[in-house]
Amino acid sequence: MNLRQLFRPDEVIMGVEPPHHFFLMAGYYRLDGRIMKPAQVTRTNDYMPAGRGVYFRFRGLPQAKLQKIIEGIKAQDGAFTLSCTLATCSILQSAGLSMGDGKPPDIEPFKNFIRIMEHGFVDETGNKVNMEILASTADDLQHFVRSVRAIDHRVQSGIRAQVKEGGAEMFLDKIRAEHGEPPQEIVDFFRSWSPE
Repeated sequence: MNLRQLFRPDEVIMGVEPPHHFFLMAGYYRLDGRIMKPAQVTRTNDYMPAGRGVYFRFRGLPQAKLQKIIEGIKAQDGAFTLSCTLATCSILQSAGLSMGDGKPPDIEPFKNFIRIMEHGFVDETGNKVNMEILASTADDLQHFVRSVRAIDHRVQSGIRAQVKEGGAEMFLDKIRAEHGEPPQEIVDFFRSWSPE
């Protein structure tokens, strides 16, 4: 499968590619948030090869919502993001789309992936959003879920170990040295992990 077959610029696609990367596409733009780094926005030119993964295609969104998502994606270019999944979900939330279980997105991509699979998305009035789930390969979806879960756990365990070893402030100083002052939500998040 490639995104030429999958993607139409008047639809929105949230992709989850191994090992556990979320991205968002709409109107020929693709957003790739990154763990504690600036997000990257690229113009898709209507074709990008898709690797293995699962893709959520939002269909029939009102033009105003689609436009808000496109503008949100473009505004994220270079913005500091806590994770790819939070960057993606924040754009959808700004357009009035939230996960169907009514809870805010989690920093852990795997948890959000399972919640989306189980509950989908709803709009601001609580109506279920028309969403199609597509897999790019014939691999068993459960195998994909297991691999995403394992890698997600290893990445987060490594970050937690760094915070525990040096404390939140040392870890935040490392982020500041490489990327400048992070948003307050990131500072608060890592301070909540610190044993101090």
